Amino acid sequence: LSDVEVEIFMNGVLMGHGNAVGDTTISSPSDTLTLSIKLINERLVDWWVSHIERGEETVMKIKTNLVFSIFGYKLRIPIERSTTFQTTFLSSISPEGVSLNVGGVKAIEVKDARIKWGEVDRSRTQIIVSAVIKNNLPVPIPVKFMEYEVSMNGIKMGEGRVVSDAVIKPMKSEAVEFVMEIDNSKIPEWWVSHIKNGEKTTVSINAKLGIEVEGREYSVNLYTHSYEFTTDLLGSM
Repeated sequence: LSDVEVEIFMNGVLMGHGNAVGDTTISSPSDTLTLSIKLINERLVDWWVSHIERGEETVMKIKTNLVFSIFGYKLRIPIERSTTFQTTFLSSISPEGVSLNVGGVKAIEVKDARIKWGEVDRSRTQIIVSAVIKNNLPVPIPVKFMEYEVSMNGIKMGEGRVVSDAVIKPMKSEAVEFVMEIDNSKIPEWWVSHIKNGEKTTVSINAKLGIEVEGREYSVNLYTHSYEFTTDLLGSM
């Protein structure tokens, strides 16, 4: 054995390649080889897009060539291994209903809150937030904005203030929808933190609504969630 060539693909995207380093002599079944593999961080956004489009699922393929030198010729014996892993960025979130009391009266109730993936491309990833707001007052209640922040391992992946012109009619319930965005240029920085942290990521999503009741503005916490997910990419190799 003169060398081992390795290529790593994630959803068809070439993410890394490498070779054996040091002594490649195999004299017994218990001998070990050392591989040096370079991950191509520039491809991380392409992988991320595919991962979200596939419902947070990635098929990782490891293509290996065992290279033997025989009488001056290179003989390559290919070996391929595949494994699938999934993440739970959004599926781990189970929003609870919230309400706002004004003057001792439950002015609004936020029910049926949902969160799901929207559109994704190389520049940004959308997270769509929807909810049903019930107005318990005899006056209309404008929904002015939603403010949000998304972080992964302490890295701020997205934040913003989404302006709304929705108005909940007196004693009625209406559905509202907002779009949060992740800045995909932050994906490589997050990935480095994920690997350095032992393939663990803590995701935090915070969002609040701004509403107006008789000329006064109030904030309602819509989501305050933090959870952890892990991968085992190195173990798969």
